[in-house]
Amino acid sequence: MSVSFRPRRQASVRSAGAADRGPSFRSAGAADRRPSFRSVRALQAGPVSIRIQPRGLAVGAVLAVLLVAAMALHLAHGGTVLPYGQVLAALFGDESDSKIHLAVTEFRAPRMAAAVVAGACLAAAGALTQTVARNPLASPDILGVTAGASLGAVAVLVIAAATFAGWALFGQETGRLTLAIGTAIAVLIIACPCALGLATPTAVLVGTGKAAELGILIGNGEALEQARRLTAVVLDKTGTITTGKPGLSAVTPLGSWDADRILALAAPAETGSEHPVGEAIAAAARERALDLPVVQRFEALPGHGIDATVDGRRMLIGNQALMDAHGVDTSRLAAAAREAAGAGQTPLFTAVDLQAAALLTVADTIRPESAEAIAQLKALGAEVWMLTGDNAATAASVARAVGIEHVMAEVLPADKAERIRALQQDGHVVAMAGDGINDAPALAQADLGIAIGTGTDVAIAASDITLVGGDLRGIVSAIALSRRTVATIKQGLFWAFAYNILLIPVAAGALYFAGVLLDPILASAAMAMSSVSVVSNALRLRRFRRPAGVEEILRPPLRTRMSHYAYLAGVAAVSLAVGTALTLLSHTDAAQRGMNGVLAWTQSTGMPMRPAMSTMMTTDVPPTPADDAGVSVRIDVPAHVRPGEPARLLISLADAETGAPLEDLGRSHEVWMHLIITRADLGTFAHLHPEPTGRPGQLAVDAVFPTGGTYLVNTEFRRQGDMADIHHAQQLAIGGPVPAAAGLVPTPREQVVDGVRIRLDGEAAAGRTSELAFSFTDAATGRPLDNLQPYLAAAGHVVIMGDGGTDFAHEHADVEDASGNPVFALPGQRFGPELDVHAHFDEPGLYRLWGQFCLADGRIITAPFTVRAS
Repeated sequence: MSVSFRPRRQASVRSAGAADRGPSFRSAGAADRRPSFRSVRALQAGPVSIRIQPRGLAVGAVLAVLLVAAMALHLAHGGTVLPYGQVLAALFGDESDSKIHLAVTEFRAPRMAAAVVAGACLAAAGALTQTVARNPLASPDILGVTAGASLGAVAVLVIAAATFAGWALFGQETGRLTLAIGTAIAVLIIACPCALGLATPTAVLVGTGKAAELGILIGNGEALEQARRLTAVVLDKTGTITTGKPGLSAVTPLGSWDADRILALAAPAETGSEHPVGEAIAAAARERALDLPVVQRFEALPGHGIDATVDGRRMLIGNQALMDAHGVDTSRLAAAAREAAGAGQTPLFTAVDLQAAALLTVADTIRPESAEAIAQLKALGAEVWMLTGDNAATAASVARAVGIEHVMAEVLPADKAERIRALQQDGHVVAMAGDGINDAPALAQADLGIAIGTGTDVAIAASDITLVGGDLRGIVSAIALSRRTVATIKQGLFWAFAYNILLIPVAAGALYFAGVLLDPILASAAMAMSSVSVVSNALRLRRFRRPAGVEEILRPPLRTRMSHYAYLAGVAAVSLAVGTALTLLSHTDAAQRGMNGVLAWTQSTGMPMRPAMSTMMTTDVPPTPADDAGVSVRIDVPAHVRPGEPARLLISLADAETGAPLEDLGRSHEVWMHLIITRADLGTFAHLHPEPTGRPGQLAVDAVFPTGGTYLVNTEFRRQGDMADIHHAQQLAIGGPVPAAAGLVPTPREQVVDGVRIRLDGEAAAGRTSELAFSFTDAATGRPLDNLQPYLAAAGHVVIMGDGGTDFAHEHADVEDASGNPVFALPGQRFGPELDVHAHFDEPGLYRLWGQFCLADGRIITAPFTVRAS
């Protein structure tokens, strides 16, 4: 990781002869809060660059540990938790005890610790190369998070705790604790304020980076925010509206003076001046190759001109006020001066030994883009003013040329700041744009100081924004970009808040009874999606371009207006669609595969497992008789049951000793109970699954008894936490015609059921485990069927009963892979064309088998066979 930056320097401005000609200006507070550049070359060399190149995950992990350690150290020494989001402020500050605001924690640490913390934050996000203009995260107004954010964190914890308590105390009987933990975790994940914390800094970083691409160097986040609020823009004339490179256009001498002689005396006097007008006079003398005498004395008179002694003669060069102050009669030059001022040129009276000698006319070219920039500023709703020390006639002429209606002329440098203050007192949020030393106080006074990059160092030091190329349309771009950036921040914050407000109730289980429950894994995906949407929305600022003209500002295209909001709306729609799809997919068969799927599936089936999850497999535990388990089972049948008509059976489970209803019933192979009804002669078969009625220990199911007679009812169920099922058998007498007992006889080992040819292979041996196998083919085509679906968490169910109903067994088909490991009957799994069954026949004799299997189309088929065990 490498972090490089240019340190601050105190800005000082002293030029040759400055000590003699007048005071130098430095902005009030500039040394305390604004960085400066020593020269224009330094400014144009580029903004501060931070490059983070972490060397793999190890570096990121180490920096993250350092970050946590810094937080712990800060809090251990009495640090406070504040609602600010400033991250990199200390990297560019002068203070030895700098401040870093990270998320909602304020750190006070030396600069190296600040760099470590900032590096940890950036490295955690991966490789990052970001260009920023000085300190883009310095504004607590933009980057601060309100005190409500701190309360929000507490509120989220309270909601999570309430969610856990609510489901744990009042949830459904089964899986209550699992549901409570899952919903509480989902609430904490959904409420993670990642998107909220990313909304502002990402928009500010991208906005300042884009501004730099456009030649606009923004000093801090406050400047970026302030630009959108501007109501008045004050422009200095020379060097801002004009090119700042005036030229001598005419010399009007009086009496015996000629142009060359006047220039030969005036040029040495202006050599010590830094004003562009003085440079124009000196340049004209050099072009004419005049011999220049020596300057004995020089004094700059701000706002008036100069007073110098050249070759023993006293030279006064300046405006009418300077001449009046020294009693010089300029009446013979007044007409020429008015004519020059009317043409937008600057007339300079020249007096030699207190006698009017000539009129020097200096012309400064208006920048070609000035008129368009001013028109665009007006279209943005800003009131444009021109501020100049020139005479009123010249100022008015230039103002007309560029379309400015408000002019402040003949303003002394010391009064410029007061003029700015007066506008502020009128309720304006004022931006001042200038390039000279005498503009520095006004730049510092303004709400937003804008320096022309081709101007002086002190103006740059006193400003908040620097236009590298000097194009006034950069002010338009800065205002438009500021408004776009703040709008993006608001969009991101709205998205983050809306995301939390909408999804926290869903995560807490508000839609649980509607069949929608937000899984913690989906919650983490939604949280990441929220952060990605906020960051990607901020990155859209990179496509910002300056307005093409006034028409585009006043009547932006519909696509532009819609794009500001359509993106997040589209993201919301996509997120909703993706979330809905993932929620639906999470309930599909394929989603149940894998370790998490196996765990969820196994929990839902109630199947026993070995403790080692890496070798999780079902165990074959024989059922426990109800009497041995201490459970009483009572089956209530309606008084008048008619054969062939549905009858409601009520099954009551209770503790055999206390009679208390059984309330800890769990699932066994996906159902609460297996109820198998056969006639005493084993001529009928029904496999039913009673459901809880809502009363403790009571289940119910509708059953149809085909004929009258005695029926054998075998029930299997399981208590929570038990490894084995509980088995109970009893008889029911049903009135009505009783058919003659057919008796059991061996059946063919192959038969066709619903278009499926089923074959039973294997020998039934008494007293030991018998290996039987079912094979399945299409009865019409003979094609083997390998697409059987799971049925009640098994490849197939096989019920075995001995002649007379004396023996009962409920077995499940087994499937193994090539390595001999069991293949779970997960949803989505397919079986066939052969299924093995391990059956046990206690005594020799005839046994009735019913095999139940699920076809590819979801139909359940039952294949009865009679075998003889020997």
